[in-house]
Amino acid sequence: MTLYYIGMSLFKIKTLVNWLVYRLIRPHRGGHGIHSPFLYQFVNQVLYNKLVNKSARKETKNLSERYKTKYGRLFYKMSRYFRPKTIVVVGTNSAAAYFKAGISNTNIIEIEADNLYGNRLQSALDEVKTFDFLYVDCNVMNDDVMSVFFQSSLYSGNSSVIIFDNICANEGVWKAWQEICSSEQVSVSLDLFTIGIVFFNEKLKKQHFRLYY
Repeated sequence: MTLYYIGMSLFKIKTLVNWLVYRLIRPHRGGHGIHSPFLYQFVNQVLYNKLVNKSARKETKNLSERYKTKYGRLFYKMSRYFRPKTIVVVGTNSAAAYFKAGISNTNIIEIEADNLYGNRLQSALDEVKTFDFLYVDCNVMNDDVMSVFFQSSLYSGNSSVIIFDNICANEGVWKAWQEICSSEQVSVSLDLFTIGIVFFNEKLKKQHFRLYY
């Protein structure tokens, strides 16, 4: 147990150092260095658009306290931008309201993190055939993050997007995130330090970016 806590402490120290470097360097801020038109538009229309940010603040001000931050507004902005028909939320329902605020007529399927989550996720994926949006709370799913990815990736298409929340929750989750980024099924992965986003669009060149947000 002592070695376990030492390992956890070292990971937290490493994460803190990485966060300080991240804040100092501010990688690809404003889309600088990104040549893909798809990604450049996403960065400037979703991450850094001041008018959209103002709208997001207004539309989400009365929602869950947990996500009353830039990350909650990110969920709002992404659903508003991509307009998914169905959003599968795995691990927590706190983020669901933000997605719903972005596109009110979307179908949200919530999967709680318990022993039966795998069966319910399978039923949801069978229902939608090809998922549009899938959100995973890594802090809740923890050791099951990879299982959720493998299970859902079988139902991915060119418009599929997975959002991984809290990719720095612990060392196990962080390693899972790195493995997901290297997966051949993922075309583009975005690391916003706390949030990880992956796209499955075969038309996009395989790339990985750490973006300041």
